[in-house]
Amino acid sequence: MIAVNEYIIQEYLKYRKTDKDFDKNILQMFFQYYKPFVVSVKQLINIGYEKKTALLLYTNSEVFNKLSIRTSNIQNDTELIQDTKFKLMLTHNQDEYPYINILNDKINREFSATYNANEDRIKAKEHIKALVKDAKYINIVDSYLYENWNTNFNLLKEILSNNISIVIYSKYEDKLSSLDKDKLKKLKVFIQKIRNFNKNDISISKINIKDIHDRYIITDKIIIIITSGINYIEDKEKEFTYIVKSKN
Repeated sequence: MIAVNEYIIQEYLKYRKTDKDFDKNILQMFFQYYKPFVVSVKQLINIGYEKKTALLLYTNSEVFNKLSIRTSNIQNDTELIQDTKFKLMLTHNQDEYPYINILNDKINREFSATYNANEDRIKAKEHIKALVKDAKYINIVDSYLYENWNTNFNLLKEILSNNISIVIYSKYEDKLSSLDKDKLKKLKVFIQKIRNFNKNDISISKINIKDIHDRYIITDKIIIIITSGINYIEDKEKEFTYIVKSKN
């Protein structure tokens, strides 16, 4: 489920009503991103529906359900976006998070994005932060989380909620014997910082599989695949790609 701005909703509903006077370019690009979406009563009123009709479509959702549209009485766009699984709104004229500009955006129709070295990742970080904000639990799979302690801790502290269950899977235990005393001390500080940050249920577990390269952030709703270290959400030294998949 995703949110859509008023102009795209308007043009899509024109198309579904077989009105020939719809914006063909917008609809062509919209269908590349198309997923079941949510519209609010306020949006329907703003594109010309009478309030009585908009409320009827909200209370009796059968008509819109056939179009894979869910109706909502949330009046604020920000809250509407956060009520969706992908935490995004499709637009035709805005580029910053939480918007996807269907005409030209870094985030593609698979809800993935690639950032080159030295390219700003603010939009990616804000998106990932929103995706995990309302999670019931979070599992982080990163074989090399023990590296870049300070960057990883600060990043996780910024992105994660501190009141949910978090399990971190890493193979740092395999490396303990080879770490010098200074690195081992830093590692223990990192682990303690994570535990102190999260006062609820948190554990750090060893990965048994030796050859995991991709990193994963897994919640009850979505899976975020990261093709390089989690620290590259913040660190612009290397290319960074993330992919968002729904679990159902």
